[in-house]
Amino acid sequence: MEENDLTSFDLEEFWENLLSERPAQIQAAFERLNSQERQAVLVHLKRMASEKGWHPQQRRSAQRALAVLTDRPLASEGSVNDVERREWTLAELTAAMHEFVRAQGWYDPDSPRPQTLRNLAISLNLEASEVLEHFQWSERLPERAALAEELADVALYLLQLASLAEIDLQEAILTKLKKNYRRTWEE
Repeated sequence: MEENDLTSFDLEEFWENLLSERPAQIQAAFERLNSQERQAVLVHLKRMASEKGWHPQQRRSAQRALAVLTDRPLASEGSVNDVERREWTLAELTAAMHEFVRAQGWYDPDSPRPQTLRNLAISLNLEASEVLEHFQWSERLPERAALAEELADVALYLLQLASLAEIDLQEAILTKLKKNYRRTWEE
């Protein structure tokens, strides 16, 4: 976008489209930019998605935009097989989880699976119990793939619960680790 082309470019409208819930709208807003502007916007979205100080809704919107713009598989667009193997940030995993839940219709007001904090806490506990079940009657490591699946379920519910409760999970973990380092462990 050229600097002298500001008459055809409304900055507020651009950000409203970029942070919308519609992937096509997000993509269209992004495509209006040149490559240098795209890079700057991606850097800004990553900061919005991960730094303190942003409103939780702004963070979720930035996470959603990043998922769309960086070709993260959306639950409605592809299968698990479309996920490339690489490291994801907590913000990216949270955005992917929200996309999946949204695609299932579980955030809809009439959903048979209301995503309330209480329901998520119960589900988290149930999934954690399923992890424990793999070690019932044995001290040995169970089948890795089955255990990995249960641990992923626990992690997904944990990410969702933290996100909906507006808790920065990364910050909470780091704070807890600092606190634990100062703690004494009596035997």
